[in-house]
Amino acid sequence: MKKYLVAIALSLTTLSAAYAAAPASPAGNMMQSPSMDEMHAGMMGKNDTQSAPTFAQLNQHEQAAVALSFTPNGQSGPLQEEAERHLRMINN
Repeated sequence: MKKYLVAIALSLTTLSAAYAAAPASPAGNMMQSPSMDEMHAGMMGKNDTQSAPTFAQLNQHEQAAVALSFTPNGQSGPLQEEAERHLRMINN
């Protein structure tokens, strides 16, 4: 039984060392290509003429809807309905 445990421990150690020594995936080098850099620069700003308002700039119903959606269980049915009620109050 000890032989099996030693063999398993040795193989796991070897596999983990080999995995750690493996080169990074190509996904890690995606930002190095010029086309991705250009695409990222295009997304990040020069043509962005309008930014989102800060939380302090929102009215009380908008703040309540945002707060309800960011609670830990904000995706539950009752909290979603309450957030929708607040959003409807904005338009009225």
